[in-house]
Amino acid sequence: MWESLVKIANEANDQWRELSFGKKLGISSLAVLTITCLVALGVWVGEKSYEPLYTDLQPDQSIQLVKILQGENIPYMVSPDGAEISIPPEFIQPTLMKLAIKGVPGGNKPGMELFDKESFGTSSYVQRINYVRAMQGELTRTISTIKSIKKSTVHISMPPKSNFFEKTEDPKASVVVDMQLGKVLTQTEIQGVQNLVAFAVEGLRPERVTVVNSNGVALSRNGDAQSLMSTTMLERQKTIERDFESKIEDIVGRIVGRDNVVARVNAELDFDPLQEEEKLVDPEQVAATEKNIVEDSVQADRSAGGVAGAEGALPGPASTNPATATQRISKNRDRSSYEVSTKIRRKEKALGAIKRLTVAVLVDGGTKGQNGENGEEIRAPASITAETRASIENLVKDTIGFVPDRDSVTIENSQFAREDFEEADKMLAQQERRHLLYSLIRYGTVALIVLVFFMMVVRPFVRWVTGMSVEKVETVLPRTVEELEEMTDPSTSALPGLANLPMLDDNIDLEKAESELLKQKVTSMIEMAPAKAAQILSDWIAISEAAEAKKK
Repeated sequence: MWESLVKIANEANDQWRELSFGKKLGISSLAVLTITCLVALGVWVGEKSYEPLYTDLQPDQSIQLVKILQGENIPYMVSPDGAEISIPPEFIQPTLMKLAIKGVPGGNKPGMELFDKESFGTSSYVQRINYVRAMQGELTRTISTIKSIKKSTVHISMPPKSNFFEKTEDPKASVVVDMQLGKVLTQTEIQGVQNLVAFAVEGLRPERVTVVNSNGVALSRNGDAQSLMSTTMLERQKTIERDFESKIEDIVGRIVGRDNVVARVNAELDFDPLQEEEKLVDPEQVAATEKNIVEDSVQADRSAGGVAGAEGALPGPASTNPATATQRISKNRDRSSYEVSTKIRRKEKALGAIKRLTVAVLVDGGTKGQNGENGEEIRAPASITAETRASIENLVKDTIGFVPDRDSVTIENSQFAREDFEEADKMLAQQERRHLLYSLIRYGTVALIVLVFFMMVVRPFVRWVTGMSVEKVETVLPRTVEELEEMTDPSTSALPGLANLPMLDDNIDLEKAESELLKQKVTSMIEMAPAKAAQILSDWIAISEAAEAKKK
């Protein structure tokens, strides 16, 4: 095999030497031009596609990303405004992981790691500033993990602590959120963000946290109690309306189809505070509420102080038998209290009670088939029957809890304006065909360029190098039998140029000639690989000796 390649190379080298300088220069130029064209076509056909890595970047973020991509030797493309950086699809996931580890882009806000390298000489003021920065970074990372938020920024204002005699101002915070495309924050999520920031900062109240979007629109509702109450009232009204609309569309959709009914509810709520107190007195029901009985008894003993009359005034000892008297006094008091039966009822009306409901229901009856002028079937709008209308009206009234003198319900039948998606499908199909046609033109152009290059450059150049052409061959060869006979040499009866060729003898031994050819072929093979031939002969001799030894 190697000897054959060497032989071919030698023959090519000999032919190259026989060429003139002009032909050598032409072949070299053609080779360089061919290689250049193939490389250009390969680059054009195999051009890399790029997909966005990050969008909506700030200039400083773009510069930081470009430096990292250059350091990692990752191909990239930057949009003219610098807000978008694209890389090949196969590099996106590994690059995102590397950037996440490095905290790029937008992730350069430090968190609590600020205190990992805290020095002993840091003042309390610097520590306080670092604490605020760390809290801002940690809250930014936490808020950015919400699915509907693309990125966020948190700013905290913490006034310095004052002494005992001065009033300390409460801290404040603001949050800027950049939403994902097509996403919005609900009021519940906004309140969650406010509570998250407030509970993370000491002394911060949720109502002092302001949330705005990237367009500067305030999302949080901070204000006095009256404005917050108005917002709550409006939310309750919208909630009641949506609830009734969903129920109506669900139950009516079971009759006419989910896409054939639209319901709208206007709820008028009563938010006026009302307290009532009612006192009921029943004169026929009297009950004793209190009864008191008090008994007083007093007993007194009276002795005479002397003899009555002039005898008692005389000097000398008193009489030995003085006169004595006893007196007893008793008092009884009975006191009873009675009250009439009384009932007191206090009523306080709940805020947001339904004052009036107005319901509008639009129903599409669908289509029905009818014969046209030429007998073909035509789909025409259909109307719902009176029974169906009455049934729908009753269902709607039962759903909302209809009150005759308070609420109103309207049922209308009309054909809906359907969205025509056929045009969109046609546009998509046309875009796909255009993409396919572009691919066919692209690769067809490559094939056509290669073919034209071969026919217009390579083929004429080969003819020029070899010095042959179709016209020359056609002029040399005879065109008719007469021309062939005229070209025959009368003396040798041979064609021109063939008179000196050796003629085969009719009496030649074909088997001998075949053996001679086989002998020459074997000899040439032995000359090409003598070591291999000697090995084969030694193997044959060993096999024959082994066979003879077995016979003996």
